[in-house]
Amino acid sequence: MHDPPNNVMPCAHGIGPVVIAWFLGRDRPGLRWLLAGIVALGLPSIALTWQHRPIDILLGTLAAVVGIAVVEAQTARNQWMKSRNEMSRRLTDEVGDRIS
Repeated sequence: MHDPPNNVMPCAHGIGPVVIAWFLGRDRPGLRWLLAGIVALGLPSIALTWQHRPIDILLGTLAAVVGIAVVEAQTARNQWMKSRNEMSRRLTDEVGDRIS
């Protein structure tokens, strides 16, 4: 008997583990290879249990990558803005000290 995949595309079962592995690996670099191995073994198991088709998993992984890129870009922008504001504040303080 054949059990067809019943879940929809993209595969959210793949989005969660990819995102979690990325950010956990960023915070704990020593775990990166272990997390990559777990994700590499886990994603195909979704298709092997007939939960999704491979294209669903691929699109879910792509959605995770896009989400990660957006968050990383926003984080970098926030850090840049923070350093720019600190530099501007220091410059204003120095100019204020010279005028006084």
